[in-house]
Amino acid sequence: MPPIKVARFEVRADARLAAEQVLHDFASRLRADPDAHWHAWREPGTNRYLALGNAEGFADALAPHLAGEVTYTPYELVTSTDLARRHRRR
Repeated sequence: MPPIKVARFEVRADARLAAEQVLHDFASRLRADPDAHWHAWREPGTNRYLALGNAEGFADALAPHLAGEVTYTPYELVTSTDLARRHRRR
């Protein structure tokens, strides 16, 4: 599996709803691509977010709502609960 990227970012407090709409729209467009996977989470009680996946391009649309930069860190999969059974040891 190719590496995924973890993106961390914060949005302005006054732009939270607009930023979440941008994230939702991005995820909705990706659903048509069977090879794409992407998820976004918000830290409860804050405007800090984490996005995880193999798709990029949301940061440009999100730029007007950001309270700083988007930082990216690549990660490689080690294991997962959703791996097909054939990949698991018995």
